[in-house]
Amino acid sequence: MNYYERHLGDYAKDTAHLSMLEHGAYTLLLDRYYSTEQGIPADQAHRVARARTREEKAAVDAVLAEFFTLSDDTWVNNRAEEEIPKALARINAAQSNGKKGGRPKKNPAATQEKPDGFSLGSENGTQAKAHHTPDTNHQTPDINTHGTTPTNGGRVCLLMRQAGIPDGNPGHPDLLVLIAAGATDAEFQGAAATAAERGKGFAYALGTLKRQRQEAASAAGRMHQGPMPKPQRAPTAAEQRVLQAVPSLAAPHLRDAAPITIDAEVTDVTPHLLG
Repeated sequence: MNYYERHLGDYAKDTAHLSMLEHGAYTLLLDRYYSTEQGIPADQAHRVARARTREEKAAVDAVLAEFFTLSDDTWVNNRAEEEIPKALARINAAQSNGKKGGRPKKNPAATQEKPDGFSLGSENGTQAKAHHTPDTNHQTPDINTHGTTPTNGGRVCLLMRQAGIPDGNPGHPDLLVLIAAGATDAEFQGAAATAAERGKGFAYALGTLKRQRQEAASAAGRMHQGPMPKPQRAPTAAEQRVLQAVPSLAAPHLRDAAPITIDAEVTDVTPHLLG
């Protein structure tokens, strides 16, 4: 395809949150998509979008995660897949009409003058309409038709971007591990806000959250489970001597008590205990 329709209303609504780099990446990816009439090979996505720096590659990754779906190592855009067959049908119809001598001429009696001086069906009027189709009702302002539902990684990157971290990578290994571990949206946003306050980036936010969850897991393993046991008083020196001399006479809770030092002068307390 040499050209494709760009529905500005749909595009503006669906991409208002994108950065300038992300707008550029999305436009280049769509241009390649429509010109070749097929998806973007996964291993060529950065090259197609001419992304060389870390920031540019991160912008491409964010756009792919939000508006494309990876299928058989190819990034697929649902809107493009819908529009390409429609455009090809219109092109084929135009070619067929051209072979038959062009569009059927309208009844001259029904021709009316337009405000700009061109009559309906005139040559210039027809040329102006050549790039527009009467099928303009397919724009749906209430539905996101420009892309697909973001992946979990893409969705989390959007949340972190809103919290101040713009360079998210939806395919980052630590991000995927944290998502699989059950990290919540609030945790990701909190870590992103902390990183942004300290002037740090995406990797720092993930590292912070990963460390917090590891520390929480370690603390949970050391914590007492269930109701707290009732506190027990420490045994007196006399009770400790009884325990050592005649363990069977001591109260049960004294048997597990830590031993204390016994005065050297007391060598045998049995006679005292037996009276």
